[in-house]
Amino acid sequence: MRYSKIKYATVIYLLLCIILAGVTGCSTSKNTFPNRAYHNTTCKFNVLWNGQQAMKNAEIEMAKLSKDNYTVTLPVYNYPDKTEISGALPYLDRTIEKSSKAIFKHSMLIRGKEYVKTIDDAYLLMAKSYFYKQDYVGAQRVCSYILHNYPKSNTYNEAAILQARASLRQQYYASADEQLENLHYLATSKKNKKFNVLFNAAKAEYHLTAPDGDVHEAIDFLNNSIAARFSSLSSNSTL
Repeated sequence: MRYSKIKYATVIYLLLCIILAGVTGCSTSKNTFPNRAYHNTTCKFNVLWNGQQAMKNAEIEMAKLSKDNYTVTLPVYNYPDKTEISGALPYLDRTIEKSSKAIFKHSMLIRGKEYVKTIDDAYLLMAKSYFYKQDYVGAQRVCSYILHNYPKSNTYNEAAILQARASLRQQYYASADEQLENLHYLATSKKNKKFNVLFNAAKAEYHLTAPDGDVHEAIDFLNNSIAARFSSLSSNSTL
């Protein structure tokens, strides 16, 4: 009972801080608690949330274009022809718009430190949108920004893998291989299961795409990715 009262009081206090920040101008250049509370809450539950919903709709449209051809080796990821993704483009453009708005209106980058926790998520969402639009240069530009400015964020690893996949799509095989090898040491740890799924899938894609790729290596990496995926599902399940 006491915990519920404390939780309720905390919520009320945060709401008052958000209202106060709204009344006083919601500055992104002044590092005060009301400003941080306002921009963290508004970014995560309003602008960024809208961008994430647009991305989900885009992925639904992209999934409709997935066609497996069993007469050839199946790819790790399906990449429809650029002329076929028109149904997803409005959602991807909206995702980029909302990500940009989240960054422009809510980022509190003060003296090199970001005080809004979901700004790096906004950048990653933007990078994914460019990638799905097959604007691989744009995707790499945003990924590079994340890697340079958010080295300790939870989006760093995923941005690094997306950057390597963008190199692969542009047939920059040497760059893709180097970028993935720089991440290999992280894959030896089984703690980050999502990273292991994405990393091993990217390595498999490399070996199925690059001229010097090895199909047997691809199979091993795919098995690792599947194992990490099932391990992740098992650890998140409840009995």
